[in-house]
Amino acid sequence: MKIIRAIAAGERNSDVLTSHRDVRCRAPVETNKAALNGNDSPEHLIALSQSMELYDFYQSKVRACDRRL
Repeated sequence: MKIIRAIAAGERNSDVLTSHRDVRCRAPVETNKAALNGNDSPEHLIALSQSMELYDFYQSKVRACDRRL
């Protein structure tokens, strides 16, 4: 999620994005860097931002349900 949030915030540097990867990631850093070079068209970034908003909304609903249970 750190990488996704960084991309949505405007970060495009693959070195910076790779630094956010999970410590359990077994793929080599070079593989991650290559995978993070992509198409950052406006419509994709809008869809990514909207998806993150929905994810955060649903996570808040799950937390609220957990508290009530």
